[in-house]
Amino acid sequence: ELEVAFRGSPAEPALQRGMRALFAPALEALGWQPAPGEDAQTQALRANLILALARLGHEATQKAAVERFDAALPASSPLPPDIRRAVLGAGALGADAARFDQLLQAMKQADSERERWLLANALAQVQQPDLALRLLDAAVAGELPRLQAGNLPGAVAENPLHGERVYEHVRRHWTAWSALAGDGVFGGRNWLLPQSASQLADAAWAERLRTDQRALAGPAGASTAARVGARIEARQRLREREADRTAQLLSRRYPQDPP
Repeated sequence: ELEVAFRGSPAEPALQRGMRALFAPALEALGWQPAPGEDAQTQALRANLILALARLGHEATQKAAVERFDAALPASSPLPPDIRRAVLGAGALGADAARFDQLLQAMKQADSERERWLLANALAQVQQPDLALRLLDAAVAGELPRLQAGNLPGAVAENPLHGERVYEHVRRHWTAWSALAGDGVFGGRNWLLPQSASQLADAAWAERLRTDQRALAGPAGASTAARVGARIEARQRLREREADRTAQLLSRRYPQDPP
């Protein structure tokens, strides 16, 4: 939440250094292979650390994930499930067009819902804006399994880098996205715009979200847009109030990346 609020502010570089300084030793202590008798929480923590460090540009983690990517891609992968999930996501983060196409093709050919969800969530991690848009275009063109396709706007928008372009894509293709999303209780068309905007931190987007939601989703989606809009506005207040002070504090604590 702090990373989203402080994106583009003076606090962002120091916050990311601090995150790398905390997460990298934790992953090193856990290692990349589960220990005998290890519980599910520890396995999930390892995977989350790998994904977080890859997203933060930690070179050693990115390199280790790429080295394991080919072994992780097949459904018959020998990697432990949580490691496989993390490696596929980390591999998608830095994917070029060729690796993106590998993941996309694997998702189209997957023969189980579990595998399709795994690959959809990995693809949603992609960092390159043009590849993120290719993924959204493939969804509205009917090239991807419908269940996973309808959830892609929220998943891709989890990366704040893509939030605005995801939102615009949903607005431009509202009819197609609305048909894909359907009327789910915890998803569905009422969540399309709010989830697309969920990682933004500019109050102007909060007001736009409320206006667009009324126009496109109707009254039924108003409360969803109101909740997300309130979070967006709170992030802007936090940034305005705390970014400079946080930058100073974190720069003293984490003046440079650890070796």
